[in-house]
Amino acid sequence: MDVGGGDRVGLYGFGPTAYYVLRVADHLRVGVYVRSRSEHNLERARRHGAVWAGNAARDGMPVELDAAIVFPPAGQLVELALRRVKPGGVLVLAPVARST
Repeated sequence: MDVGGGDRVGLYGFGPTAYYVLRVADHLRVGVYVRSRSEHNLERARRHGAVWAGNAARDGMPVELDAAIVFPPAGQLVELALRRVKPGGVLVLAPVARST
C-alpha cells in the first residue's frame, strides 16, 4: 500500500525512529496521529507536525487510519492499532532492538 497526501497514519510509540517517520510523512502531506506514554514525546510530536498526539494510557485514537506502525509491538498495542486501521489498511510491527 502506498500512502500519500490526505492519508492518515498512526504511530504507536514515539521514539527516534517514529520521529523520522513523522518528518517524512509530513513532507508527503500524510496526516500523522501519535500515541505515546511520554508527555515529552507527545509534545515533541505536536511540535514537529503531528495532527494529533495523545497519551496511550488514557486517549483513544480519534480517527480511522489508513496505516499504522507500532514501535515496539508490545502489550495490547497491536490489538489497539488493528481496531483503528481501516479494512484493507496496513499495520507494520516495527521492533527496535538495541545493539550491545
